[in-house]
Amino acid sequence: MKDYRFNSSLTSVRSRRDMSWLWRFAGRKPFWIGLSGGPGHWMWADGQPVSFSRLKGAPLGRSESDTGSDCVLVENPRSWISTSCSPETQHRFICSAPAQTH
Repeated sequence: MKDYRFNSSLTSVRSRRDMSWLWRFAGRKPFWIGLSGGPGHWMWADGQPVSFSRLKGAPLGRSESDTGSDCVLVENPRSWISTSCSPETQHRFICSAPAQTH
């Protein structure tokens, strides 16, 4: 998901440290991150490769589910779940934008 008005997208999580900070920033409540795709083809919204993941039951690039789920919800810092992207599923989300250089 990309917001072209602010040149931002759902955030990526690169490390345990990032995850810890984001969890506190989200008020310790579940939130959407920019990991999307499906079995065998997960990718970050900013196009960076996946090198850190807490996707439950799924090593990098794999998912147990073949249900077509294509969004990732952080349930807690140690457990992310692949689930359907639907307007009925309302949770917080965190976006990030590239740093501006002048």
